[in-house]
Amino acid sequence: MDILDIFPTPIGIHEKFITEPQRIDLYNKIKSISHVKHDTIRGDGISTHTNQNMIDILGDDIQVKFKDCVIDYMNKFGLKRSLKLLNMWSNIQNKGSILRKHFHEGCVVSGAIYINVGDNSSITFHNPNPLMVFTERKSTNQYSDKTKLFVKDGSLLLFPSWLQHGDDDETIDVDDRVVISFNLVYE
Repeated sequence: MDILDIFPTPIGIHEKFITEPQRIDLYNKIKSISHVKHDTIRGDGISTHTNQNMIDILGDDIQVKFKDCVIDYMNKFGLKRSLKLLNMWSNIQNKGSILRKHFHEGCVVSGAIYINVGDNSSITFHNPNPLMVFTERKSTNQYSDKTKLFVKDGSLLLFPSWLQHGDDDETIDVDDRVVISFNLVYE
């Protein structure tokens, strides 16, 4: 029997979105910026969420590539209206911290550029179908109530802003985990 996935959630991933020298340059720039505590991060973590205008930190070449990836995602997702960047910020988390479960209200597409995440880093996404929690499974798969997506240094991730992500029970297992996050809205 064939199984039809009739309500898929579009997650865009671009591995090696930035080069290693670009990644190191962004890491150094982010580390030089003042960060403060943010409610979405529990434990030893800080953010520039209160100062959300970081697009210039990317530089012209990465900004062009960023826009191209957003357009590609929009086209594959089937969005008919153009998107613009609403905000961009960085998060720095240390071992034992938690990225709480949340979504990005009022936005269309959200995402992250993974700057320094280590070898076994992931993001947890939660199934938007609330009834999936009533179905027992032998193992975790795309039909589970939540799933982990493993990410690598230099990767770009795009997803619908309504998709809940983070996990109140999952702690970060590396020090100095650095991620640039952003939101896109309709123009």
